[in-house]
Amino acid sequence: REDIEKALEAGQKEKVPLPVFHGKKVKSTIPLRGMRKVIAEHMQRSLSVSAQLTLMGEIDMTEAVKLRESLVSRAEAIGARITYTDIFVLVVAKLLEKYPVINSSLIGDEIKLWENINIGVAVALEEGLIVPVIKDADQKSLVEISQTLKSLAERAKGGQLVPDDVSGGTFTITN
Repeated sequence: REDIEKALEAGQKEKVPLPVFHGKKVKSTIPLRGMRKVIAEHMQRSLSVSAQLTLMGEIDMTEAVKLRESLVSRAEAIGARITYTDIFVLVVAKLLEKYPVINSSLIGDEIKLWENINIGVAVALEEGLIVPVIKDADQKSLVEISQTLKSLAERAKGGQLVPDDVSGGTFTITN
């Protein structure tokens, strides 16, 4: 008893070695449940049916900045405060319309080209990431895209999305 009390007083706690997984020490483990589990399943499925692409480069955004500034100055008149994401969704939708093979998925040994252009936009949440979908984005105006995206993001952050809000995506963007 004396030895234990002395060790505690001296701050000499016996250290338990951390478990090791694939050569890395595990600090802690968080069970995969609820929304995180669904997100993980969707991301894993996406990896198996969609081509993953990360493109990095420099783009002259001068005209896009001018366009957005012009639209923001008229926000009240047009009924929406346009963001760069809104503009990007519209541009991607139009490009997918022009190049339909990009709006496709690999399923088994076939490439399925999708009729609809449904763009998922990643939204960060405290507990993870969710991707609500702007259905038929190619048929929407910039204001409609903006209003739809704002509504989906607000509902996502409020935990009010329904399954239809996060299904049917054919292309996903994230910042």
